[in-house]
Amino acid sequence: MTHIGRKRKIGIAIEDVAGTIKTPTMQIQFLEFTLEPRHTPIGDVSAKGTRMEQGCGSVEGKKWGEGSIQTVLNPKTSPLLLALALGDISSAPSGVNYKHTIKRGEGDALTASIYVDNIAKEEIYANAVVNNLEIAFADDVASINASILSKYPVEETATLDEETKCPLLYTFANATVKIGDVVAKVRDFSLSISNNAELIYTPSDNNVSKIIWKSLNISGSISMLFEDTTILDCYESLTKKKMEIVFSNSTNDSIKITIPSFRVDNWAKSGGNDDIIHEEFDFVVEDSINNEPITIEVINQVEQYINEES
Repeated sequence: MTHIGRKRKIGIAIEDVAGTIKTPTMQIQFLEFTLEPRHTPIGDVSAKGTRMEQGCGSVEGKKWGEGSIQTVLNPKTSPLLLALALGDISSAPSGVNYKHTIKRGEGDALTASIYVDNIAKEEIYANAVVNNLEIAFADDVASINASILSKYPVEETATLDEETKCPLLYTFANATVKIGDVVAKVRDFSLSISNNAELIYTPSDNNVSKIIWKSLNISGSISMLFEDTTILDCYESLTKKKMEIVFSNSTNDSIKITIPSFRVDNWAKSGGNDDIIHEEFDFVVEDSINNEPITIEVINQVEQYINEES
């Protein structure tokens, strides 16, 4: 039987121990999914008395998993990818709901097990790490696009929770961006988190031993109505600003991203004779003077995403 890509299913669980499979139960709906097994064959290129370069003794080289997951931003499943991108998540009751606080981790990378049901084959990618993540919106749904590195997959089954099939999603109409204390009239927004991850291999095994994070870089870009010179002045004087991005549909759900300090790295204006003039600028998130990290707070009805006693 021939199947369409829409019938695939994926699930994610944050691992208690990096690289040790934790069978996922939470299903994540996706817009695009490209996580695949990868390996680099090592060719047999010794001279053997013929003109043929490639001999018959090739062997399997380094193995890993690599690809991306793009999903619609929502308060139930998005915390998994957000936590994997920054490295630390803690949960606590908040009235009838729960609040999950996601911050920059300073230790080893947070890892996950990603289950993939391709219909013809089921497998799990362990030790999955978010290398890069982008949150973006314009005039459609808000989305998350995460690039993943992991161990080579193994065949394994999982049973996914049906309750996550219809999660609440956010569009541009649910977004508010504040720069300083002023609500910005944003047309396009993107925020990128880059962990500069590196695959580590050790003798006696061609599968990934561990994946380490190096420098953390957080940056983004905004296009908005050019109504005053506030951002231009910040660019010219290198004045640092605070930013807050909130997505919400009600008092029982929200995703709030707090950036304590950013600088404007590049500024330009756009718009022809018959167009509205917009200002477009790139920004870079810096450490604040008080070393306050970028923080993401999520309100939802999920009790926790990680075993906090492990």
